[in-house]
Amino acid sequence: MKRAAVYGAALVLLVGLWVGLWTAAAQSKWEGAVSLLPLWAAILFGFGCATKLVWELLTFNNCPDEIAALERDIAEAKQDLKKRGYK
Repeated sequence: MKRAAVYGAALVLLVGLWVGLWTAAAQSKWEGAVSLLPLWAAILFGFGCATKLVWELLTFNNCPDEIAALERDIAEAKQDLKKRGYK
């Protein structure tokens, strides 16, 4: 719940900052740029998420010891099922 509170507080802060900029830029040459800030923020957030996802996929670690342990567990489970009469 702590992480949600931190993200919520950051969101409230950013929205407040944007509303302040938007009201200050009303009827000026910056009005159009300020009104597009949420769109750019969403695009940058999506780009950052996609970049992080690709990076995590590229640096994914294989665990050969865990693969061997899983194969042993599967073989043990198959033997147990054969003892119990399952095919």
